[in-house]
Amino acid sequence: MHTSEEEAYLRKPLVILIIVLLGSAAHAERTSTITGILGGGASMVSGEFSDLWKLGFNAFLGARIRVAPDLQLVPKVEYHSFSLVQGASPVTGGRLSSLLFGGAAIMEVGSSRSSTRPFGIGGGGFTSVSISAMKSGGESVGRVEETRPYFELGLGLTFRVSPSAQFVIMGRFVSVFFEESTLNYFPLTVAFRL
Repeated sequence: MHTSEEEAYLRKPLVILIIVLLGSAAHAERTSTITGILGGGASMVSGEFSDLWKLGFNAFLGARIRVAPDLQLVPKVEYHSFSLVQGASPVTGGRLSSLLFGGAAIMEVGSSRSSTRPFGIGGGGFTSVSISAMKSGGESVGRVEETRPYFELGLGLTFRVSPSAQFVIMGRFVSVFFEESTLNYFPLTVAFRL
């Protein structure tokens, strides 16, 4: 667990990110469009922890703020959840949850008149990672919770279904940094943008 000084140090970059995003949002209100985005999908843990956690799910809520013809900022909140694979360790029960608060930049390519546009996404922020109470040998192991920085990179496609609505599919790589390891997962998210 972290001391209050370490937690305060981790929060400084998040406060700076929020100020930048709010400043961009204020600028975007005068020069461009702000749309909401809501979606969900599947998430898969990779790397050293992949054998411990089942395929999970994710939920995504954000806003896309167009700041240039092909560039958008996306302040967002996401939730990812994974169940422990029974028999993979002596521990039973438990759920890994990750609540992300952060932002990303989306760079679209291709003609803005096209009904389908590919894009790249990259960003970061902080995530509250928790593992619910588990049991080992009949004894409760307890709950673990930490706030850690993360970054993400990915690709996606936007499909225009009407002049004001779009359907988005995006695959990303998310990496959460801990002191001695990283938690990596791949969310595949389907979203609607209005």
